[in-house]
Amino acid sequence: MRRKPIRVLAAVAAIVIAGFAVALVSRPDTPKTVAFVDMNHGDVKLAKGQMQRVLNAVNTKTSEVAADELVARGRKIFRDPALFENGETCQTCHAEGGASARLGTMVHDAKVPALAEKPNPLPPTDFDGPRDPPALFDLDKTPPYFWNGNVPTLAQAVATPVFGHMRMFVPGGKTDVPDGYIDCQTDSARKECVDQAGDIAAALIAYIKTLKPPQSSFDDGTLSPAALRGEKIFQGKGGCIECHGGPDFTDNLVHNTGVPQVDFTSPYGTDPATRKSTDFGAPAPPPDPGCVGANPVACDVPPPVASPFVNTPQMRDLKDTPPYMHNGAFQTLKQVVDFYNTQSTLAPLNLTPPEVDQLVAYLESL
Repeated sequence: MRRKPIRVLAAVAAIVIAGFAVALVSRPDTPKTVAFVDMNHGDVKLAKGQMQRVLNAVNTKTSEVAADELVARGRKIFRDPALFENGETCQTCHAEGGASARLGTMVHDAKVPALAEKPNPLPPTDFDGPRDPPALFDLDKTPPYFWNGNVPTLAQAVATPVFGHMRMFVPGGKTDVPDGYIDCQTDSARKECVDQAGDIAAALIAYIKTLKPPQSSFDDGTLSPAALRGEKIFQGKGGCIECHGGPDFTDNLVHNTGVPQVDFTSPYGTDPATRKSTDFGAPAPPPDPGCVGANPVACDVPPPVASPFVNTPQMRDLKDTPPYMHNGAFQTLKQVVDFYNTQSTLAPLNLTPPEVDQLVAYLESL
């Protein structure tokens, strides 16, 4: 990857994507489910061919049911606490498509399997540390999905949390199934369960496609003088636009800009409760052939060994979606910009204090 300077926000990339980045279905700080590698909408263990069968069911339902009917049903499912573990719904973490800041981040804990008394269902144990819920605005236009960028389509991104969060599917979860649904906890691969998952996912997808960011001064063309100066920095000196271009401010690629690991407190009673995160994000992409043997000044500085590759999120409604970055490392947009300016793999950006404030004003207008 050439050092175009990806600039400032390839990790405002943490902000809140896509989704569900895709974070679609939501949840409180204690994740839920047994046979799933990553509860916050990551990899779900399904039988061979099961996901494709679900996606086929999604296509069938979408072709058979009127779009407005699917949207109305999806809106109801998105908000119905009876359908989810612990009453958490999509709306809980993604209110009106945004990222609900009051819930903070979701915690993964690799030490849970060693506990004498394990929580049931188990939380995600693939690494240690928090993951921040992303916004869902224009989700169908911002593939790939999840912070790892490892899910290529919206249909798959929505079907995954259906299995990972909904009461009818979560192994080891609550056994009372809502009226009108069947129990698929022990065998989600049988035909009626595949059809049920496809039916739910089709409705949610139709509704999610309607989610748009709230109207802002950016949309209205009423940016303040400071924000207008910040826009020029975003497009010029800061180089932010190289990763955050287009209507949703994302290049839909994975980058590593050196976002630090964070200290976190586990809610699961593991020892020690407070420790450093070990989130390595997505696999590193292959090296840029143009940088082999090249003058290192022309190419990106290798990222810190412990920092993750993260899917670049969309950047609408940033002022209402703290904390920022995939792991909630920063509480304010000023902290994000200061990080890119002075500590990231893109630093130094040589932004002056007034320029930092102007860039923040622009980000707050989006």
